Amino acid sequence: MACVDISPLSYESVKSVVKYLSLKKREQINLSIPAYHKTAKLAPFKLENVGLSDLYIEVNDRTWTLSETDIIGCTLVLYRSNGYNFQHIISITPEVAFQKLISEYLRNGTRIKKFHLYALPSLLKNVELHVSELKIDGCDYETFAKFRKFIDHNQKILKEIGFVVRQNTLWMFDEQLVKNSKEIYLQFPYYNPVPLDDMLLRLKNNHVHIIYLGFPIEKLQELAMNWIDTKKPIGTSLFLVVEHYTYVIDVFEHLTKYSKAIPSRLTDLGTSFFSHCVTMHIDESSELVLFGGPMVIEWKPFKWTLRMTIMKRGSTISK
Repeated sequence: MACVDISPLSYESVKSVVKYLSLKKREQINLSIPAYHKTAKLAPFKLENVGLSDLYIEVNDRTWTLSETDIIGCTLVLYRSNGYNFQHIISITPEVAFQKLISEYLRNGTRIKKFHLYALPSLLKNVELHVSELKIDGCDYETFAKFRKFIDHNQKILKEIGFVVRQNTLWMFDEQLVKNSKEIYLQFPYYNPVPLDDMLLRLKNNHVHIIYLGFPIEKLQELAMNWIDTKKPIGTSLFLVVEHYTYVIDVFEHLTKYSKAIPSRLTDLGTSFFSHCVTMHIDESSELVLFGGPMVIEWKPFKWTLRMTIMKRGSTISK
């Protein structure tokens, strides 16, 4: 009988094969091919979703929450995945257990589609991660500045970034990763939001999403005029979530009265109620259009969106 070569696969051969495989597929291969085990531990992952905080990590549809127990040197592990959860105690400290999880999933070169940063664990070290979408929740600018060194140094652009706009996050707007991000999601506290000043006028992002309860109409008018004066490219857009559709109508009336906006209809929306819009001329090739619509997923108290978009000339018909 001929001998079968079961020697371990080389790192380069494994890396070139598994570079773009999902975590689930990698694990299936790991179970099926023993020769893959050793070198697979070196290859970075491609992950859909990661959430990170102190003694907490989320990887795709799985979460681990670690905590101390009454037994010195032991850890309580709470694991959740797709509606299934269990907890058990392991005989190592929370720090050691968490380090093992980080080392396993956040390998150098790992590609992550969505990264949700709640807090930056001190145990995260010596890795560069390629992140497509970054959401910062509950962190200040200082935390982001420390996390930035873990983002691939060759990566200049994020597909999107989101954070809560507070006094302790304002320096975020000066970061190149934030400036160059294609999309930006800005959430303002419902009560006592920081002054807008010229914050929105300085944004260079292609698509801006704003959560702001009672957004000042005058600031929206100011932004619209800025986009016209600077001739923003076709496709540039603003999405503002609003509580009542009457706000959208108030914006239409305000811009018609004070900025010579023209009541119009969006041709692509036919005779739909949401085809009603106002249009502001930019040049012979483009126009600024504001229109409303429902939120895809209702998020109380918000039910509607106001959209401001630069479109090609002729996308609307005046009434």
